[in-house]
Amino acid sequence: EATMANDQVEMARAKMHTTFGQAIDMGKRMNAQKILLTHSSACYPRMPPSISERQAGDPVVALAFDHANIKIGDM
Repeated sequence: EATMANDQVEMARAKMHTTFGQAIDMGKRMNAQKILLTHSSACYPRMPPSISERQAGDPVVALAFDHANIKIGDM
């Protein structure tokens, strides 16, 4: 899950959620090749630009939305 923006670490911790950056970092530590971020909140719509700034070796990151039909293999 990636519920909140990266500058909302304390709020995420208080609500037992994670930020976009925390979720991506966790996926990287797991050596994930693909990361599908879910549970993003419309209350916190700020998307960090770093999600689209992929470097060589970084996992593919995609965002799930309501009614999205995403095949992990197609990411």
